[in-house]
Amino acid sequence: MYTERNRDSRTRAIDNGNGTGFYSPGNPPDAFIAAPQESELHFVGHSMQKDEGNFPPNGVWIHLNFETVVDLTVTEAPGAHRTCGAG
Repeated sequence: MYTERNRDSRTRAIDNGNGTGFYSPGNPPDAFIAAPQESELHFVGHSMQKDEGNFPPNGVWIHLNFETVVDLTVTEAPGAHRTCGAG
């Protein structure tokens, strides 16, 4: 997932909407975006094993965040064509 930077650059926490506490995934609308002009990249993975005591309800959950993101979007000149050939 590619988003605006929602983690505080000093604490790395995600704050709630008014900054008095931490964001809870159980209350998604109550969140604060720390730096809407900056980007963050997220990789999320989870096990297929269910654990209803967890939120989200998976046995294992990993969420990696990358704060230093460089946009490498490539635009082609009008009329340019890509070719793919077998060697």
